[in-house]
Amino acid sequence: MQKLIRQRKAFGKAVITNFAAVEVAEVPDLMKRLALEDQNLQSVLACKILALTWVRTVELRKMEWSEIDGQIWRIPAGKMKRRRDHLVPLSEQALEVLKTMKARSRGSKYVFAAEHRLDRPISSIRQPMVV
Repeated sequence: MQKLIRQRKAFGKAVITNFAAVEVAEVPDLMKRLALEDQNLQSVLACKILALTWVRTVELRKMEWSEIDGQIWRIPAGKMKRRRDHLVPLSEQALEVLKTMKARSRGSKYVFAAEHRLDRPISSIRQPMVV
């Protein structure tokens, strides 16, 4: 007895669920809300860098001090979706955040190291963002 292949099941497209994103028009409000938060929180500082550089969260989480060269963040090809080096210009505001993070780095290679494990980046747990 032969089984028939269900084309829709065998060759159908996988359902892709995108993560929540902030619309461009909502960025000013987000930045105002961040300004009201505790400016020493690592998560607030990470959000500021995201807003200033527009990199993916995974790239930010795994950001290393060795990738910072003056006013340029050179993300190596191995960390990039398209497998090419990516140069991110760093504004004065971004450099100020990095200066703050450097002062509290405790020798970690990661700019945003996990609180209790310096050998790991901050968590990738995704929670719904309330705007």
